[in-house]
Amino acid sequence: MDILRPNLERIAIDFGPKVSSLSRRMISNRAVAEEAAQEAWVEIVRSWKSFRGDSAVSTWVYTVARRTILRHANKEGVYGRDELNAYYAENPIDIPGNADPEKEAWVKESCDHCLTAMLHCLNPEDRLLYLFRDVIPLPYSELSRIFGVEVATLRKRVSRANKKMEAYLTQQCRLVNHEDSCTCTIRQAVDDVDLSAEYDKVHAVIKETGRIQAIGGLLPSKNYWLALLTTDVAEKP
Repeated sequence: MDILRPNLERIAIDFGPKVSSLSRRMISNRAVAEEAAQEAWVEIVRSWKSFRGDSAVSTWVYTVARRTILRHANKEGVYGRDELNAYYAENPIDIPGNADPEKEAWVKESCDHCLTAMLHCLNPEDRLLYLFRDVIPLPYSELSRIFGVEVATLRKRVSRANKKMEAYLTQQCRLVNHEDSCTCTIRQAVDDVDLSAEYDKVHAVIKETGRIQAIGGLLPSKNYWLALLTTDVAEKP
């Protein structure tokens, strides 16, 4: 175990933030999202000795993450636009005052939860596929090995997911839509802390990045694997 530890540390550092981000976008409940990401880590540690390099390390890690995260995500529902609108209408938000020094942190945390909610317009498989392309992003050839699906089919699914998410973000996300047509329930708070302008700067610098990746760069980041690095899980049942 000691001999393998440096390799595991490298994996935790290189892939932990990405898998954690995938899990947080896939699963609304933050505690469950953390649990799913950590379960993936446990499986990686336990199976590390049997890994023979038949695939790239990234393919192996993301295949484990896909299986683990989907097991939890499948327990959550898929939301339609009307359901999302009804949820926001029925759950008024207590927005901090302009003088509150924690307002920007509050806005970012609210945007974080809202982004995950909007992603639930996609079924779990397509949601994860969309995120793999937008957040990581992975080439279709590698995604084909991870999902066990032909590249042509994956391209069609990603194209449909992109169109659906773009429609949601354009209507409901203040970071994307700065016009009066935006229906974001905290749009004034987003404007107050100038988060939309910050998003525009990020997206302009990395024009090739996806919407979710650009927005995610403004929001709190996590690496759920680091806390487990000192925990010996390899020999546990």
